[in-house]
Amino acid sequence: MKSFVFFFLSALMVAAMAADYNDLKDVNLEELLSDEARRKQIFDCVMDLGPCGEYQIYKDVVPGVIATQCGDCTPELKKKYEENSKFLLEKYPKEFTAVVEKYGPKKEE
Repeated sequence: MKSFVFFFLSALMVAAMAADYNDLKDVNLEELLSDEARRKQIFDCVMDLGPCGEYQIYKDVVPGVIATQCGDCTPELKKKYEENSKFLLEKYPKEFTAVVEKYGPKKEE
């Protein structure tokens, strides 16, 4: 579970379905998520709990990035993904865990 939790998006943010992730790589995640209403809208969007509006790119990018654990990322994007994952785990563990559980690689039983 810890490894899944560590490898979250972009995010909520991030990485790699390359062109889309490149559009997000310069986003300041701390600033983006500092507003509670915006953070809730992005989370609800990614989790299919609400409309995305201007945050649709997160819904488009995050599931693939999490599913592959940024496997298609360049080294630069992989580093950004890992930094963002750590930030999200520390600041928003409940949301981070929910997104990773929904989109992360499934464990074989």
